[in-house]
Amino acid sequence: MLPSPTGSNEFLLLSPKQGPTPQLLTQRITMNMDGRQHQFLVITRIERDVIKSVALLPTGQQLYLLEYGGDGIKQRLSGYVGLPGKDIIAIQQFALWPKAIIQEQYSVERGWMVVLQPFARQLIVNGAEILTVNYSDNAMQIIHHQDRYIMEIETMERKWL
Repeated sequence: MLPSPTGSNEFLLLSPKQGPTPQLLTQRITMNMDGRQHQFLVITRIERDVIKSVALLPTGQQLYLLEYGGDGIKQRLSGYVGLPGKDIIAIQQFALWPKAIIQEQYSVERGWMVVLQPFARQLIVNGAEILTVNYSDNAMQIIHHQDRYIMEIETMERKWL
């Protein structure tokens, strides 16, 4: 079973219209938590009006199916998923959405602090790091400090739509 969040900080869902250039991503994810490792494949389609994401276990079994169009999430989660669909989409957005949108939405007035560097992003609340995203060529690493897991994400294919 994939980890369940323990914290109370709610990530923000951002408008798909504010997102990156429409694209189709195929990514291999390795998730490390409590000394255990989980691997799965994620295919995400980001369009101007909707985000769709499906995750598959190495056996081909569907882990989750998510769709977000700005007005609520449609989701189908298997028993293996401990993360809420909202958090999965919101963390993807924090990692992929343009810096200006992240700064605007995760504002100090809303209680957030965002640190944006050329190859990293950090999300801080009340002085405590919540998320760190590190970028390299075709990969990124997401560290969820509060829930104590690390996701290594390798982009195997990116198609611009």
